[in-house]
Amino acid sequence: MAQSSNEHEKVLQAVEQYIAEKHLLPSIQQIKETAGVNKGKISKICCQLESAGKIKQVFSSQGPAKVYLPVPMFEQLLTLQSKPSWISSYEFKEKQALLDKVRKNHKQICEFEKFEQLLYATDTPLEEAVAYAFSFVGFKDVKHLGKDPNKHDIEHPIQRKVRIYEIKGKTGLGDKEEVNQLGGWITKKIADDNLKSEQVEGVFIVNHCRFENPKKRKAPLTPHAKEFLKHHQCKFFTTIFLFDLIKKVVEGELTKEKAQKSILEGMKIE
Repeated sequence: MAQSSNEHEKVLQAVEQYIAEKHLLPSIQQIKETAGVNKGKISKICCQLESAGKIKQVFSSQGPAKVYLPVPMFEQLLTLQSKPSWISSYEFKEKQALLDKVRKNHKQICEFEKFEQLLYATDTPLEEAVAYAFSFVGFKDVKHLGKDPNKHDIEHPIQRKVRIYEIKGKTGLGDKEEVNQLGGWITKKIADDNLKSEQVEGVFIVNHCRFENPKKRKAPLTPHAKEFLKHHQCKFFTTIFLFDLIKKVVEGELTKEKAQKSILEGMKIE
């Protein structure tokens, strides 16, 4: 039973991971490859997950071309029906006062949820959450550049330097490939902006083992990643580290200035 439950969780995570990383909906074949589940089991597991209300089949044709979507995403899509332009003539007077309260609360809730994404997100949502957290603690001119494949993810100026960030959400650990990519961005930044090497500081941020409870996660970096960070003279920290700082600021246990200092120092590479 435990093995079956683990396989179900692995397949569900594979669906979400494929959508987050590829920005496409996965077929049953792609779910199998992402989850690493036996070919003979994948169809049965997907059917069981659909019966349990965890995923929804949104396309099917002959053969393996079945496309699935997590049920929360599917239900959200169903609510996105456009309103006709004339509906405003029929609105209730009391609705506006309620909407004002909802908008105020929604803004605060969205801020908290943005911070919470630091613990589980990947790709653009994770980058946006990090950029938002940086602006929240007071860093100026924070730029999110990750949508451009020829740019690093985030940058901001600090003390006559520019700090550039490579950010990864991983199901495993941060590895040397990502750190090497950061090294390449440093070289490119120096060349493109005609800077001196001491004017650019690279920082690697990782949300490692992102599907696991942060309290149960392993050390964030592979041995090679640590060595390459030292080689490129880069700093690093995890998104868990960043989340903990943000939470302390929100709850009044830490000033924004001290949070900035901790972010600039990063985590020790052991």
